[in-house]
Amino acid sequence: RVARLLEFAGSRYRLVLNAISSLAPFLHRFFRLLVLASVTFSVIGVSSFGGAVWAGNPALSDTVYDDKDTGMYSYVVMNFNDVPSGVVTLFALLVVNNWFVIQDGHVAAMGSQWPRVFFVAWWMVGVCVLLNVLVSLILEAFLDAWEK
Repeated sequence: RVARLLEFAGSRYRLVLNAISSLAPFLHRFFRLLVLASVTFSVIGVSSFGGAVWAGNPALSDTVYDDKDTGMYSYVVMNFNDVPSGVVTLFALLVVNNWFVIQDGHVAAMGSQWPRVFFVAWWMVGVCVLLNVLVSLILEAFLDAWEK
């Protein structure tokens, strides 16, 4: 029984390894495209919102960016004050991690509705296009490995 179980598990692992090995060249190109899009949007964010979000900013009072009860500024690090911080912020937005909170903080800090356009544009490019391309690449690789 154990031998049959190992044989069954081995064939499944072989399928996964074949799919991953066929994905490698595509993933390399995809991640270069993802980094390019992230850095481009981060540079746009830095030029548009740079310096707007900082700990103690009075425009951010009564938001989660300014938590006076605990003294913690957990969302303050989600800013576009420099390019690396912008890339981290865009990654948090890419995984749709409280994107509305980050967006509302930037809207409050800027005193304008224009940050919403930026965040929705990133959502459309990052989530709707790039992540769907990634999912389709992975599905296609597994379907090809399954057929072999």
